[in-house]
Amino acid sequence: MGRRAGVPGCEFRILYGEGVPMGCVQLQPVVEADGTHVELLRFGLAEQAIGRGLGGRFLEHGIAAAWSLRDRAGIPPVARMWLHTCSLDGPAALANYQAPGLVAHKAEDAHENVPDQPLGAWASTGGPGPTTGGDSGR
Repeated sequence: MGRRAGVPGCEFRILYGEGVPMGCVQLQPVVEADGTHVELLRFGLAEQAIGRGLGGRFLEHGIAAAWSLRDRAGIPPVARMWLHTCSLDGPAALANYQAPGLVAHKAEDAHENVPDQPLGAWASTGGPGPTTGGDSGR
C-alpha cells in the first residue's frame, strides 16, 4: 500500500462513528489513454459497523468520491471505476456492490492462504484481535 499512496489522486477516507473508525475506503487512480481508471482498492467496515446500514451509504460515498476525483486531484476525467471482491468478503458484500449498479465483469477461482484468526487491523476499534479473542480489553 505504501508505494501506491504517493500516486496523485490517491485518497483514503475513513468512516467514523461513536468516536472510532468504523470503515475505510482507498481510491487508487491510474491515468490511461482513455482517461483515469479509479480502483476502489480498499473498502471495509469494522465489525461493529456491520449490519447497521452503513456499508451501502459508505460505498455510495466512495463511488461518488471516485467519479469526482478529477475535481480534487487535477487528473484527467474518470472513465472507469472498479473494485475486486472475493469469497473472503462478508456475506453481504456482493449484494452491497450490486445495489448501486456495479456489475460483475469476470469471475475466477484463486486459492489464498489466510490466517485462522484476524490479523487485528481493527483491534483498536473494539474488533477482534489476534490475541484478544474478540475482547478489546476495555
